[in-house]
Parts: sequence; C-alpha cells; structure tokens
Amino acid sequence: MTQGTEISIVQAIVRLEMKLEEGLKEVNQKIDHLDQKIDHLDQKIDHLDQKIDKNSAEIVDLKISIGKVDTSLNEWRPSIQKIPDLAEKIGEAKNWRQIVIIAITVILTWLVKEGIKF
Repeated sequence: MTQGTEISIVQAIVRLEMKLEEGLKEVNQKIDHLDQKIDHLDQKIDHLDQKIDKNSAEIVDLKISIGKVDTSLNEWRPSIQKIPDLAEKIGEAKNWRQIVIIAITVILTWLVKEGIKF
C-alpha cells in the first residue's frame, strides 16, 4: 500500500466515524425525545388514575346516598300508602261538617220563623 492510499483509508475511516457519531447523536436525540414523550404519557396516566380514583369515590358516595334515600322511602312507604285513606276520611269529615252546618242553619231558621219565646 502506498502512503496516499493509507491516507485516503484513514480519511475514509475518519469520515465514517464522524457519520457514525452524527448518526448516534440523532439516535440519542430521538431516544431522548421518546423518553420525554413517555414521561409525558406517564404523567397523563397518573392524572387519569387520580381522576378515576376521584370518580370511584364519588360513585361510592352516590351509592351510599341512594341507599339512604331508599331506606327513607321504605320507612315512609306505609305512611305514603295511607294518604288515599286519609284523603277519603278528610272528605268524609267535610261532608259531616257540611251536614252539621246545614242542620244548625235549619234549626236556627225554624227558631227564627217560629219565634223564640222566652
């Protein structure tokens, strides 16, 4: 080999090393960029996990509230079922009151017509 050939081989090797270094830098940059994206995704996943936990807690609270409402309704159910009977009794009481008022009016009218003798 001649010295010129050796120099061009060395230059070729140096150029290859430079290209390899540039390629490695690009690969490292892409890896860093992917690492950043992965970190960002991890943060989003953590945020979603927190939201899911919060929603789960709210669902549990709602289930507890629904259970309380259901219990209250079950306790009130007998009273609620008595409402129609009470309404009927109130209607009957109104009828009796009207009958009593009519009877008193009739008696008073009769007394006035006949004249009250004292």
